[in-house]
Amino acid sequence: MPRNYIRKTTRQNWSETSMQSALDAVKDGMAFKTASRQFSVPLMALKRRTKGKNKLAMGAVKVLGSKQTVFTTEQEAELVKHIKDMEIRMYGLTKTEILSLAYTLAEKNKIKHPFSSKREKAGIEWLKGFRKRHPDITLRAPESTSAARARAFNKPVVDKFFSILKDTQAKHSFPPYRIFNVDETSLCTVPTKNTKVFAQTGRKQVARVTSAERGDTTTAVVCGSATGNFIPPMFIAYFLQAMPRNYIRKTTRQNWSETSMQSALDAVKDGMAFKTASRQFSVPLMALKRRTKGKNKLAMGAVKLIN
Repeated sequence: MPRNYIRKTTRQNWSETSMQSALDAVKDGMAFKTASRQFSVPLMALKRRTKGKNKLAMGAVKVLGSKQTVFTTEQEAELVKHIKDMEIRMYGLTKTEILSLAYTLAEKNKIKHPFSSKREKAGIEWLKGFRKRHPDITLRAPESTSAARARAFNKPVVDKFFSILKDTQAKHSFPPYRIFNVDETSLCTVPTKNTKVFAQTGRKQVARVTSAERGDTTTAVVCGSATGNFIPPMFIAYFLQAMPRNYIRKTTRQNWSETSMQSALDAVKDGMAFKTASRQFSVPLMALKRRTKGKNKLAMGAVKLIN
């Protein structure tokens, strides 16, 4: 059966309200044919529902076809609630886990199902139907969150933070332009996700050229006030040669101290090996070699020179 089935008949095009009115009229003594004509409902459907011969539908409820969902409405609602609870606790369920959970739920409750006993999972078609019946859940890519942050982010901690913030604001009465919010984000020179591209069917590997297989990470720190004013963003990166001058720039290059480099240079002159001096004084090996051999055209000795 297609996933997006289009009806080709007009069966059960009557309303449930009309059927219920016809059923009530028949119970009150009205003839079947009269009730059928008066409330515009099929005669045979009215007879079957009055005599209780419809095994699938009771009363005025519509049921199209003999195929029924594996779980009842109440069971699916309970499953949806469980999915939402797990996501709130930052342990969201994947597609595979939901399919396995549906199979386990059907087996434990001895519910007749068409799921695969070999794979012990529900089918992908069941999942598509389940998502259509419950549009309030969707598939999202979660953001990685450390266990420490997850434990720290709870109601008592958040309530304490806002209580301190309220007391501080009441004490000092900071104007909006003096209230700032700071946030940081990580940027990579090489995209971690690639968009899908067209390729020949059957190719085992599809590649895409990037500047490098592993890019350098740059941290961007943005700070803005409650009035919408922003200070220049800060970039913390290994290489900042091409960064605009009106930005605040910090680098992780040459994070050694000049004192340590000078001590390493003196130790190499006294006969210590480059690798030993590099480890002992915590300075980069190649920088130590270049400065010892005078190959650094911009910086001499232990003096730092960035950009």
